[in-house]
Amino acid sequence: MKRRVVTNIAACALSFSLGAQTLPTKKDAEAILQNAREGADLWASDSASFHLLASVHYELGGQASEGTYELLWRSPDQYREYFEMRSAKELEIASGGKLSILRNTPTLTVPLWSTRSHLRSIKNYFAKQNVKRVRTVQINGVEAICIDSESGYAEREDCFDSTNQAVSVSLVEKRPFGPKSVWGKTELTSFTSLGKKRYPLRIMGNELDEKLDLTITTFEQPQSISDDLFVASADAQVFDWCPNPATSGHREFPAGAAGRMGAPGGNFPYYVLVGRDGHVRKSAPMRSAGPQVDHKMATWLKMSKFPVQSCGGNPIEYETVMVAPMEIWFR
Repeated sequence: MKRRVVTNIAACALSFSLGAQTLPTKKDAEAILQNAREGADLWASDSASFHLLASVHYELGGQASEGTYELLWRSPDQYREYFEMRSAKELEIASGGKLSILRNTPTLTVPLWSTRSHLRSIKNYFAKQNVKRVRTVQINGVEAICIDSESGYAEREDCFDSTNQAVSVSLVEKRPFGPKSVWGKTELTSFTSLGKKRYPLRIMGNELDEKLDLTITTFEQPQSISDDLFVASADAQVFDWCPNPATSGHREFPAGAAGRMGAPGGNFPYYVLVGRDGHVRKSAPMRSAGPQVDHKMATWLKMSKFPVQSCGGNPIEYETVMVAPMEIWFR
């Protein structure tokens, strides 16, 4: 099932000026979007070290919670991530080819998974699509160049300041889920620059019965980072790890009709620990969709196989998440 998204985004800096009188060609527009995508990828190897601290307002099924997210990023193979919401706490440290996870919950929590997913997917809002047209608009009194594009996944309107390269206007991405409904909506605003990167300080997402409102309060390059911050606790669960593992194989789901999953409307993610051979070692509902659906998901995952990930030629275990949509067919 395709995810439907509506997005409002403050865009990234351009690598060339856009004259107010001259509209970019469609080919130019593709280059603008690619530059914006690269600029929004904080986890790329060309990113300078950074410290990010954010307050998180999260709602699921109408229940609201407040939390804090912090990321100290030195390089792709060394970072420290901390998340706290209500009584749930999780500390993840990547360093020296190991990933250490210390959490006081049985599995990854839905709020952390959603927060992390939103932060890491900003670049995807500038992914290449078919450019339909390029036009000028006024946004908050600023003349902007807007690029309308579409794919089978989404329709977008990416808007960039037409007078300078330090751009901060909006992008709109949408695709209706039905005649009068939308799968989700995300708004990214208040973009700021850090080194080569340009990133939003406000992220608001709404998908099905889930809402996220994240405000980045600190986004800076630290003068120095102590090595002590990357030493894991003796109580942490430790995995072999690398930032870009090699992948072999693909997801293989069980054959044979077994009926519909029947999950209710909403986001119902399931934690999965994949073993070195690609088989599921452990699974658990991060948010229960009810005993019947939970049992079906557990059975389905137990019979499934996932890609094998390797670091330096050695297979590793890894965590991932599967979501039970409103209706899944066993195949």
